[in-house]
Amino acid sequence: MFKYILLGIMIGFCILFLIWGRKLRQGKWLRTMAGNNDNELAKDEAVRQGKSVGILLYVMALYILCVGLAPLLGSK
Repeated sequence: MFKYILLGIMIGFCILFLIWGRKLRQGKWLRTMAGNNDNELAKDEAVRQGKSVGILLYVMALYILCVGLAPLLGSK
């Protein structure tokens, strides 16, 4: 029972990271990155960093999904 609850939470985080990564790759939601609270970065620099952070969020979403599915696919 607990592993299904944990799997649901992990899938929720996976979806959140995928949406957040997509928006950062589009150049939106750039103020959610640390260090860009008061538009301290130039727009071009913020977009460049947003694309990098978006890729990292995609990787983290894949990792969370793999870790969440591991108990279901593993041995008893």
